[in-house]
Amino acid sequence: MADALSRPGLASRTALAMAAVALLAVLITGAVALPLIPRAAERQARESLAAQAELVAATYEERSDGVGATGRLVRLGRLLQAEDITLSVVGPRGRTTGGPNPDDVRSVLAGESVSTVRETPTGSVFVEARPAVDGGGVILTQPAEVVRDPARGAVRTLLRAMLIGLGVAVVAGVVLARWIAGPLRRAAL
Repeated sequence: MADALSRPGLASRTALAMAAVALLAVLITGAVALPLIPRAAERQARESLAAQAELVAATYEERSDGVGATGRLVRLGRLLQAEDITLSVVGPRGRTTGGPNPDDVRSVLAGESVSTVRETPTGSVFVEARPAVDGGGVILTQPAEVVRDPARGAVRTLLRAMLIGLGVAVVAGVVLARWIAGPLRRAAL
């Protein structure tokens, strides 16, 4: 009789097996999904910055008409600052505003676009630079932390949801195990 009491019953073993499966499912989901969130957020931010660079470059090229293009660039610069984006303008002769990276300036003057992440003393920044037809161009930079902070929040939210799901799965497993084991136990008697 003591031996029968020390061994876990069918319901306990079934509940434990179901909890282990639920835990495994949550761990696999986390291992797959959690790294995707920061990568997707960074990719989306860089794509958005690239689109903005294209727009600003088109506005820069329109300045040759002489009517209000400089004012448009100034207004665009202010709008971009609200999103923590810095606009640097590179003139055809290499004169710059905004203190851009010299490598980016050289690339723009050579007619090359730039799309990269640079390490700075203040942290990582996304860089998108576009040349203009006349040899100048624009360089947009945005701190990576602008994207990484919300991504961390999304990861925390997903972790909470996964833990809640695990808890519900364990409770459901215990209830299901008792429901399955009851008739089996009665049939064995």
